[in-house]
Amino acid sequence: RADAARTAAKKGLSVQDAFAGLLIFDLFSMATVKHAFPAAPFSDIAAFTESLPFATYSGKHDAAASFFDKEAADLVFVQEARYLKDNPETLRSFLEPFSGSDAFTSVLVRKNKFADATNISAEVCAALTEALALRFPEAPAELAAGWATTIRRMAVARLTYGRKTVCAASLHCNKSGNVADLLEVLKDVLS
Repeated sequence: RADAARTAAKKGLSVQDAFAGLLIFDLFSMATVKHAFPAAPFSDIAAFTESLPFATYSGKHDAAASFFDKEAADLVFVQEARYLKDNPETLRSFLEPFSGSDAFTSVLVRKNKFADATNISAEVCAALTEALALRFPEAPAELAAGWATTIRRMAVARLTYGRKTVCAASLHCNKSGNVADLLEVLKDVLS
């Protein structure tokens, strides 16, 4: 219930109005499905959904793996990466995805392209959390919560290519403000 109240408040609604809106949306959706699939609405819509290439994780991930191979990408920053580690097409060409604490965001590294590839997400996220708290001790709670969400969804890989070492960071920035401050502190943490 607390999550419902917080989510409704973000949209300027009471919990009751938010649930009423969801109920109306669900009723309209069900009426549409019954109109389109009158014989067996639930099983027919499930079969239709499965036939759409981007309606399932496996469909999205197979299409993405094909695109990455076609483009000959050696390094890919991925959003909506959950379950990507279970996709055989992706794992055929890439190392297991590097993610932070939330697999929503990942870095994909092509196999046999880098002398070393290490997931440093946990270390970077911990250092970034500490650095932000030190640099912005008076940050409003809402801003700090937004930064925490962004940090949770960050994936960072350290890659060695020849004698060069590079850090690749994939971020899914929360809608909170001050993303520039977060990126500035991230740059300092990675230096």
